[in-house]
Amino acid sequence: MEGFDFNSILVPLTWMFLSVAIASGLFLVIRSFLRFRYQVNQSVNMDLEMIQVTRKQASEGQEQKAEAWKEEILAMEQLLSSLTVLKPKGNFLKKLFFDTPTIVFEIANPSSSEEIFFYLSVPKRFRESAEKQVHSFFPHALIEKVSDYTIFSPESHTAVAVLELQHSHALPLRTYRTVDVDPLNEISNALSKLQTVEEGAAIQILLARADTAWRREGKRIAQKMQEGKRLKDAKRHSIFYDFGSVLGKGLVQALTDSKHQSSPGADEQKPINLTPEEQALVKSIDEKTNKGAFRANIRLIASGAT
Repeated sequence: MEGFDFNSILVPLTWMFLSVAIASGLFLVIRSFLRFRYQVNQSVNMDLEMIQVTRKQASEGQEQKAEAWKEEILAMEQLLSSLTVLKPKGNFLKKLFFDTPTIVFEIANPSSSEEIFFYLSVPKRFRESAEKQVHSFFPHALIEKVSDYTIFSPESHTAVAVLELQHSHALPLRTYRTVDVDPLNEISNALSKLQTVEEGAAIQILLARADTAWRREGKRIAQKMQEGKRLKDAKRHSIFYDFGSVLGKGLVQALTDSKHQSSPGADEQKPINLTPEEQALVKSIDEKTNKGAFRANIRLIASGAT
């Protein structure tokens, strides 16, 4: 087109994209700065409480159940579900710039001690609510505010590990419902073998309330598997993968169109049958998406002479 100046379009577009990039960068920098300050402020305004829970004594003539520990873990599961309601109050802007509060559960064998302690650390403004939730599910629990402990000793060496999921968070986890032994016994037995003074260890579970967006991946995988896809295919999800799948199916259909016309029954798809294991997996994924969730950071910390 003669007389048409492309600069009249390119220059405004360039300035528009540049303005959007600068505004986005400033927003990310400001949010990162405010969230960092919030995390620092939260870390110095948390109460550490030691929790002691007494085991239920069987009454006379009543035998102790072989799997009574599962009832205790069930109560803990309900406690975690109730803690998902702990969230900061505020408008949309406050939630946009500030992160959700963190709740910390710790199992520790401090240095200079032969005992294993259980701790709960919460922001001070949520302390009263958290204590009420603990007492509602564990009426005989003793909660005592304590000073911070240490697992370190002079000239000690430290090892730290972080647990991560091997597969997608949408897939189900193995829980206490399918375990035959109390997993806490294995953990406490390992911590009880530490030497006094020279060694110490702690398991920290940091939890922050997750929004409901995490459920989408699980529901999508379950839906794809119900449509007849295998798990490895159902987990694949991207615009390019979906576009390639549609394009590939279109080419195959075009190349085999004449063959389908000669065979009247070729267009009829075979019924989709899931194996019992796949049906159980789909059910487990659906059950998981119906539960509350946390963003979790699980850390193992150990200190020793070597």
